[in-house]
Order: sequence, then C-alpha cells, then structure tokens
Amino acid sequence: MDGLTAPALAAVVGVAAVVTDLDPDPAIDALAKRQANAAAVLVMLGETESVWPLFQFPAHGDPSLRSYLVHRLAAIGADPLALIGRFRAEADISAKRALLLALGEFPAVPVGEKA
Repeated sequence: MDGLTAPALAAVVGVAAVVTDLDPDPAIDALAKRQANAAAVLVMLGETESVWPLFQFPAHGDPSLRSYLVHRLAAIGADPLALIGRFRAEADISAKRALLLALGEFPAVPVGEKA
C-alpha cells in the first residue's frame, strides 16, 4: 500500500458524527460502518494509534462504531495478538470489555497460531 492509505483511513475514522438521540439514523449508521471498516484496516496495517480510543464507550452514548469494529476485526483477519497486547495495556474498563468481545470473534486457536 502507498503512504497515503493509512492517513486517508485515519481521516475517515476521525470524522465526528452528531448523535442527537438513540433513534437509528441511516446516515450515521453508514458512517459508523465506514469508520469501523477503516479502523479495522488500520489495525491490520499496524497503524493503531487512532483506533484504540474507539474501543471506549463513547461519551455521546451511541456505541455503533465500537460494535461494528468489534465484529469486523476477526472477519478481515486482524492479528489477535495486537488486541491481546492492547488489552494488557488498556486502563479503561469499557475498552477492555470491547477488546474481549472482539477477541471472542476469533476462532479458537492456540495463541501464536493463525487460523
């Protein structure tokens, strides 16, 4: 991948959605899906700095992006060892919970092996 890919994906992840209530808005949901896909690819590229905060429960109360990210990582073949490493370093309990949920999406294989 060229040197522009990771910054472009990080820009997608950084777009702020305005959530006014918890009623599903198709545009906000589509943005959350796009951001989750971009964030998952960033994890695969090892560009995780902008991704780790997404595992925290959001202050605006809509966890859609976090939920899509949790379910997307295993599906695209992200490295579970990166998630395990972050789980060990993470201080935020809501982020730790989301990381555990994400790890639960991976097939059961001994640590160090890829499915």
